[in-house]
Amino acid sequence: MKTDRIKRMTVGVLAAMLLLTVTACKDEKTSSGNDTVSTGSVTDSSDTESVSADSSSESAQQISSTESENTVKPDSSKPSHSVSSGKTSSKVDSTPETTKTKIFKVESYGAKGDGKTNDGEAISKAVAAAAADSSAKKIVQFQANKTYRVTGVPESNDNNRLFDLQYAENVHIQGSNTKILLKSPVRIGVISESDNCSISGFIFDYSPKPFVIGKVIGKGGDYIDFSTTEEIVIPSGWTAPSTFYAFRNKENERLHFFSTGYTKLGAKQYRFHIKPGSTGQAAQAVTGEEFILPVPGTSHADGGGSAFSINKNKSFQMSDIKIYSLPEFGFDIRCNEGRMSFTNISFRPEPGSKIHLVCWRDGFHVKDNSAQIVWDKCDIGPIGDDAFNLSSVCMKPTTINASKDTFTLAPMEGGSTYAGRPSLKAGDEFVAYDNFSGELIGEGKITKVINTNPVTFQSSVKLPKVDNNTYFCFYSYANPNYMVKNSTIEGTVRVRCPGTFENCKFNIYWLKVENETYFEGPIPKNITFKGCSFQSLSGAGKNIVQIGTRYKDNTSAPAQYKCKNIVFQDCKWLGGTSYSAEPGNEVIVK
Repeated sequence: MKTDRIKRMTVGVLAAMLLLTVTACKDEKTSSGNDTVSTGSVTDSSDTESVSADSSSESAQQISSTESENTVKPDSSKPSHSVSSGKTSSKVDSTPETTKTKIFKVESYGAKGDGKTNDGEAISKAVAAAAADSSAKKIVQFQANKTYRVTGVPESNDNNRLFDLQYAENVHIQGSNTKILLKSPVRIGVISESDNCSISGFIFDYSPKPFVIGKVIGKGGDYIDFSTTEEIVIPSGWTAPSTFYAFRNKENERLHFFSTGYTKLGAKQYRFHIKPGSTGQAAQAVTGEEFILPVPGTSHADGGGSAFSINKNKSFQMSDIKIYSLPEFGFDIRCNEGRMSFTNISFRPEPGSKIHLVCWRDGFHVKDNSAQIVWDKCDIGPIGDDAFNLSSVCMKPTTINASKDTFTLAPMEGGSTYAGRPSLKAGDEFVAYDNFSGELIGEGKITKVINTNPVTFQSSVKLPKVDNNTYFCFYSYANPNYMVKNSTIEGTVRVRCPGTFENCKFNIYWLKVENETYFEGPIPKNITFKGCSFQSLSGAGKNIVQIGTRYKDNTSAPAQYKCKNIVFQDCKWLGGTSYSAEPGNEVIVK
């Protein structure tokens, strides 16, 4: 009997092995005529299968990680079936949604990828379907080396964004040298209150561009006249936003020429009105020199804002992205509570372009995140404002109970965004200072959080003076332990938060390690530059790294609060450039 059982088991194993071999052969033949799904680091190797179903008849494809058959999500109007090797079966796939990867091809939702058709609605639908799905992994897939034109998106998309990922999980938007060509005021993405989402493999550009080239043909006390390479369309009833400026088209200058708008003088001729208070700038213009001019209704936040709004997420990753042009800010990154990474992100003009600009405002505007953010192998510049602004938003007291060292605070920027940032906790460090007089009020920790919204806490130290001029900044909101490594950084940089720049090449106008007289803090400390090189875009012999503190009433006099433990380790200063530090600020050179 025992021998018979062994024989039966042996036959069963051999039969199973034969069946698996036949199935593998069938799968190989079936998949040879279909696109292979490239999922990068977000999908296990067991999920990287080709799907043999006709993608034109289904809005989403799903791959089982536990079965050898490729399965297709059934259309509600069609009978359920399973697809295997081109044969229809009555078997219904019972694999739980939470164990599967689904592929959402944008072509299945109507995208053409021909560079002409507006694919905004189709792409938005694919992203929305992936966000709503309950599978373990969802991949919104674009074809490699294609151009998708986006001139509009559904009205339901928040803030006119193409990629609308809110309250989403495990959604990975993937291209491969895929170009997204947008038209303002559409912006690229909002990623909010989501977890484990990513974007990779894209080139982002705008058409029309958010800037045109103009040559100076005349000037007056408060205007500069230009002839332009193309017509500037001035929308009916348009007025310039409060921040609206131009640049000379130079590699080594970013002087802001502020304006209140245009008057059309003739065919491709315009008068650029200099903003009151900046009228001396008109005299600096030289006949025949080129300027980069903003486009009304497109540049400087008209109808948009940042290209990417990334806030309140648990985690997020972005990789292999080229940015040729943007109308305003690049990334606005706020109030995220989980680790984030940005790898191989490039801000460079389109190859062959003669315009020395990618975007008008900050590349990475980063505030009030409570977990580590890592940038690796990034290439930033030329842009019109800060390559990095690493800071936190200061808070001011609304209620003061000095006898109990208890304070209720409100953020000075952000509105509803800051109502939802991660809660403070006992042990979190803060610094309190008077930003009008330059007085240091005190440094301490939270001993007790009494309320989270609005923030009410008890201080570990007695603060001698707290009033409406007192700024509170918490280091747990200051993008703790951020890391920027192996990157090239042009333009200007503001650094206020503890963290590290490692093996970075700075080719900059200036880098400021300081607090901000506006409402950006905290007082800088524990900032390390390791193995970095520094060179000036403005010429040799410049103190391009400036270390100090400011306050509003007298910005030329030293404040009581100082920068601490600012470290330069194994750094190189090229072309005679160096750093300067105000007295009392702690700088360590190793």
